[in-house]
Amino acid sequence: MAQQSFSSAFREALWTAHRKKCLHCGKEIEFTLVCIDHVVPESLLSNRQKMTETIVALGLPRSFDIRGYENLAPSCVPCNRDKGDNILARGYINIILAKIAARIDKVKEILEKKKAAQTLDTILRNVSRSLEAEVFTEEDFLKRLRLILRFPDGIRGSKLPTYLHSPEQRISRIYIDNLPQVRLAKRAVDAMESRGIDTRKLSEMILRAVAANDVYALALPRNRVGPVYELRLKDTRIVFAKNDDVITVLSVFGKDLAQTTAAPA
Repeated sequence: MAQQSFSSAFREALWTAHRKKCLHCGKEIEFTLVCIDHVVPESLLSNRQKMTETIVALGLPRSFDIRGYENLAPSCVPCNRDKGDNILARGYINIILAKIAARIDKVKEILEKKKAAQTLDTILRNVSRSLEAEVFTEEDFLKRLRLILRFPDGIRGSKLPTYLHSPEQRISRIYIDNLPQVRLAKRAVDAMESRGIDTRKLSEMILRAVAANDVYALALPRNRVGPVYELRLKDTRIVFAKNDDVITVLSVFGKDLAQTTAAPA
């Protein structure tokens, strides 16, 4: 049984990057049933000499990280169970590791998008909480957002992760507990994508405006989605609604963008 833990965000990113299939048998896997397989067995870490001999025998660099991106594959339950701690044939392992290497950038891209969405979610929650409590002041708002600017990975991200943490936490100290709660209505997503705008760019635009003291927020009339707010930057406006724990971006528009408004579903 694996000792290394994996965040739900990493599990989904790995599963998605490999087209939701087991890397061993090629069959599709439901997300709830996906296993994370250490292709070169994690158990080798308990015997450094045997680990070094195995890595050399497989033709891998001595720096090969058994708990790193380069050794982790999505697997179905039967394949993961049958493989166990067995060291497979060199040719087969090299093929699997090559497939993993080809998708590492995609895994990291998915994780970064989740991180950007979570940053945007945090920003928009701060806006709505301040206005809902009727204690909103421009300075208070800027102070809250400057904390995000200073600690983009969250306060917990300043704590050095342990060796057993999920790969994205060990390497870049990104802590993502669950799926981001920010949502973009489909029409808004389609129009944003056509103009090269995503949650990362929205987050960056807001944080740049915060750094320049050029941001303002106000409450708008409530609609059937929930309370509606508008975040005004120098050249851009973001309209979003809050319903329970979900933030829904309804529109993004500005001088350099054609207005993009989505009716609530």
